[in-house]
Formats: sequence, C-alpha cells, structure tokens
Amino acid sequence: MKKLALIGVGKMGSQVLKTLQKSHCAISAVDKNPNVKKSFPSRRDDYPKYAIGIDNPPNPSITFLPSIQNLRGKYDSIFLAVKPNEIINVSQEIQKAELKNSLNSSTIVSCLAGVQTDTLKQLFPGKNIVRIMPNLTIGQGKGLTSVLGKENPFSQIRTLFTSGGVIHKSSSDDDIDSVTCLAASGPVYFLKTAEIMISEGIEMGLSEKESRILVNSALMSAVLSCDNTQTINNIASPGGITERALTTLDQHNFSESIRSAIRQSWCRAKNLDSNVRYQITSAKKEA
Repeated sequence: MKKLALIGVGKMGSQVLKTLQKSHCAISAVDKNPNVKKSFPSRRDDYPKYAIGIDNPPNPSITFLPSIQNLRGKYDSIFLAVKPNEIINVSQEIQKAELKNSLNSSTIVSCLAGVQTDTLKQLFPGKNIVRIMPNLTIGQGKGLTSVLGKENPFSQIRTLFTSGGVIHKSSSDDDIDSVTCLAASGPVYFLKTAEIMISEGIEMGLSEKESRILVNSALMSAVLSCDNTQTINNIASPGGITERALTTLDQHNFSESIRSAIRQSWCRAKNLDSNVRYQITSAKKEA
C-alpha cells in the first residue's frame, strides 16, 4: 500500500484529503487543529452510503498528526496544502524531520497558488516537484485538478486524483497559474453573481428559498448551455427584458470588471512567487 503525507488540512487540504481517501492509500495528515479529523470518520461504517456510493466507500486509513515532526519513515509523496507564506517554514520542518526521524520522500506535490516549480526546487533540492491546482469540488468527484510535472510523477498523481473529476495537464507554470485564475478562483465570480440575484429576487417579493431555487436553476441552465456560442443571442430577444439587462451590464462595464478581476488574480499569483523568492534570498543572506 502506498504511503502519502498531507501537510495542511484547511479548505483546500480537506478536499485533497477527501480525494486521496478514495485511492486506498495509507495517509498521514498533518494539521495543528485537532478538530479537522471530525470531518473524516475513522471507520468505514461511519460513511453514509448515499454520500459516497454504496459499493466503493473510501478507505479511511488516515492518521492525523499535530506536527511535521511526527512524520517518520518513507512516503511515496508529500502533499503541501499550506499558505504560500508558510512554505519556507514548512520546508525547514521537513528537513528537520528528515534528519531526526528519517523522513524520506522523493516527490513533493504542491497545492500552493503561484509558487513556481523553480522556487520549490530551491526549497526541496533533489526532489521531484509536482504542482497541482484542484478546485474545491474535487472532494465531491465533480471538480478539476490541473497537474504540472514530469511524466512519471504526473501519471501517479493522475491516478490518485481521477476520482476527483477532470484531470488537466498543464504545460508550464504560467499555464497552471492561468488554471488557478479560471478554474480554482473562477467559481467565485458565478457565486457572487448568484448571491446578488438571490438578493434581488427577495427584493422583488420572492422568499429566499424560492429565489435560491430559481437562481440555482439559472446557473444549471448556463452550465448546460455554455458550449453553445449562440446561447446569449438565443435568450436575449431584440427589444426584450434580457436585452435590457445586457445593456445595463454593458453600461456598468461588467465585462471589463470580470477581465480586470482575472488579470489581477493572475498578477497576484506572480506576486506570491516573488514574495517567497525574496524570503529565500533574505534567509540565505542572514545565514
């Protein structure tokens, strides 16, 4: 049985862990918050059949640990799901565990937004580096995971994450940063729009429940129609209410606002990497 370690079980890390559970690997999950394990039952019978499928419940072989220093021995891969500003400290803790506890892994899998492969190689010399960027629905099997890495580790990660949904192979750090902006951050744009629509539905006299049902239906309709480039024209009849709505959006620079948001998120990804590189350089000077 393969052994995996996951460092960080926050919002992203918990979805990664839910996906890795289905791989039937032995997993050591590191997080200082002792309450994270409450979301992960310790026995197979604790999983509701309707939630994960009757015939193939995930393997709950998870050991929760409070510190990286509790990791010992060889792992096939170590997954990092921490914030970018924590990565230097995490790398130092892993090095300590390698010396003290014979911690060993040839592959580091980073879920960190923005932090590039060359930067990670500085922090983890001699390791195979794989970058992945999942979105938050992989734990439900309905998401997307973009993977950047050499062919052999890529194949291994693809196998581990197939149960999470679509696997996208990124060709470069710029590519996976673009995936981050569109597929990982992107759902927020739709959810923010839905939030506003629900609020306006309530203002027009609908109950919150009715408004939410109608907006969810609209979102589903949009998802099913998004591959048809004529959908907007088919819905917006000349002189109709939808055309008036589109005109209002144009008057308020809706399209440019979305473009600007995406561009700014992409720039932020580059800033995150620059910040980590600066910290590495500063640490070397101090040493």
